[in-house]
Amino acid sequence: MKLIDSQGRDVTVATVDALPPGRVMQSRLPNVATSITLVNNTGYFVYLGCTTRALTVKFVEFYMNTVGAGAQTAEVGLFSSSTAPNKSNQSLTGLIATGAVDSLTTTGVKRNTSSFAYAVAAGTHLWAGIRTAMASTQPALAGLCMDFSQGLVLSTASAGALTAAGPWTGSIIALGSYLNTPIAPDLRVTLD
Repeated sequence: MKLIDSQGRDVTVATVDALPPGRVMQSRLPNVATSITLVNNTGYFVYLGCTTRALTVKFVEFYMNTVGAGAQTAEVGLFSSSTAPNKSNQSLTGLIATGAVDSLTTTGVKRNTSSFAYAVAAGTHLWAGIRTAMASTQPALAGLCMDFSQGLVLSTASAGALTAAGPWTGSIIALGSYLNTPIAPDLRVTLD
């Protein structure tokens, strides 16, 4: 759509470039009202895109469908890779992570309890990550599906705490038995 200012000048490019980015970054994969029970000590990583400008990311958010049980061990964080998803495993570098996560023993929207306020540089291939290791039962989160082994979601078995130095080798997640079978949690980041 062409934008014309009050002087009759075409300001389409200038206006679009000046617009602030959206307040939420999320995966392009569909969430079709399914949930995935996380695997103990497995790191899950969701590609959010390549940033076109510097951003300050505050929270990693997700929706709890079924609660976990036992003493809570969980981390969320921001990660980067040197390339975009490319149908292969990727090395993921930790940018910032925390073990201070909202309670995973109640349902609803959850996130890191304190703002990251992390400055992400333009041109960053940005990923959100989560790992749980609840003492008894792992939680089930709203899930993403239909990756078709493109690598928009990755996982690391026996990941260890995401607050550690890393890097993590994120592996392609196999397709489920149906197209709408969730293969990774639906993680997103917010700028407020």
